[in-house]
Amino acid sequence: MLTGVALSAALDAVVAGFLAINDGRAAVLLGWMAGSTAAADAASALVALALATATILMALPFGRSLDILALGEPLARAVGLAIAPARLWLMGLASAMTAGAVLTIGPLTFVDLIGPHLVRRLGLHRSLTLLHGAALMGGLVIILAD
Repeated sequence: MLTGVALSAALDAVVAGFLAINDGRAAVLLGWMAGSTAAADAASALVALALATATILMALPFGRSLDILALGEPLARAVGLAIAPARLWLMGLASAMTAGAVLTIGPLTFVDLIGPHLVRRLGLHRSLTLLHGAALMGGLVIILAD
């Protein structure tokens, strides 16, 4: 999250520079930074759907690892989980999922981060059901917010 905040601050500085010199590209940057589903077309939606489907399918084998990692590192080691490789794969998948969403819609200022919390309130706690529920809830929240 800190990297995202730092990147956002850097992009704000770039936009401020474009605004200061009265460049027309500033409007495009401002629109992308605000994020919206209004400019999404069928092609970008299909690409996002394909990426989401692929990354969610790739995450399925890591459901058990996610459940074990949630119990803490000492217990995960005790049951024989290879922590470093599991974390590396999970971070890579999370990065790919985030990149796909941001490239399609733009940074919606963390609106979609409320999805997992809402799904937990609905009673889903296992990693795989939480992953699927959070994806659906995050999309619903974004659609409603947009």
